Amino acid sequence: MTWGTNPATGLSVYVNASNACGTSLNRALNGIAIDVLHCVRLGDQGVATGLNIFPNPTSDRATIVFNGTEGADFNLKMVDVTGRMIMNERGTATEGKNQREFNTNEVSAGVYFIMIEIGGTTEQIRLVIE
Repeated sequence: MTWGTNPATGLSVYVNASNACGTSLNRALNGIAIDVLHCVRLGDQGVATGLNIFPNPTSDRATIVFNGTEGADFNLKMVDVTGRMIMNERGTATEGKNQREFNTNEVSAGVYFIMIEIGGTTEQIRLVIE
């Protein structure tokens, strides 16, 4: 899905299912609003916060790194692909690079998402646990 750089409202998404039995009729979801100023970014590294995690993939331990400003409150989360919360840490950032160690030994293998909310910015990156 793509959209322009300006917020948009009144949009529609059309989908259908298709398999060996046939193709369904189109279904529509109308009235969608996209606010690009508050979108969650998904990628390899956060643009605004420098959110990163290494090693990735990992099997036992991971280091989460992000940039902060002195006194900025942050909320760092890890969720699985179903949205189930695995980790939730709130804290106050220091100026520059902030780092958190995370033990992944007790987490099942799979794909997870690391999200940070800090200074009005929300970013998200993918973590693979082997």
